[in-house]
Amino acid sequence: KNATLVDKIAADKKMSVTLSEVTVLPEHLPQVAQVYNVIAKPYLSNTKVENGQIMIEGVIDVYILYLSGDENQPLCTHKHEQPFSQRMDAENVSEDMFCDVKISVDNTSFNINLEREIQIRMIVTMQAKVIATDKLEYVSEIAESEEEVEKKSKSCIKIYFVQAGDKLWDIAKKYRTTISDIMSANELASEADVKPGCKILIP
Repeated sequence: KNATLVDKIAADKKMSVTLSEVTVLPEHLPQVAQVYNVIAKPYLSNTKVENGQIMIEGVIDVYILYLSGDENQPLCTHKHEQPFSQRMDAENVSEDMFCDVKISVDNTSFNINLEREIQIRMIVTMQAKVIATDKLEYVSEIAESEEEVEKKSKSCIKIYFVQAGDKLWDIAKKYRTTISDIMSANELASEADVKPGCKILIP
């Protein structure tokens, strides 16, 4: 027997959560008159399996493009980092298993609270697969025993046409049988009955 390692999915979980955060513009940026666009990019910092749960940690970089009332700097950008941490319940998982997590921001919305404050809401979807590795044993080669080979050879019927000079001993040796078995199979009284041209069965 040989052995190989086979991966299988022990858990496949999906979850969507809503994150909400207020970002405050730094003093060197002008005040917000109108938000033009918001782009959110999620990044994973840590994933692991512990105590029957999948732990996911990361950060979402939020890029805010907005219009200000400042003629010298009418179009401004501000980057906000939103850390997050989430746990998913998963049965039949252990700490030695590998965790593959994919994360996406499906929707973003915003609201200007004050001239320097913007409230950001995001719907974040996380899909986690926990991979377990099992040892699988398999048979790579099957060899027949000598006994099985012998049984198969005996189950086959062979017909031999006697040639001039043939002796039963030579024929028996050639087909791995005995003189008595040949004589019994062909109902021969003596070896003298075997003559050239005769057809005999090889047991």
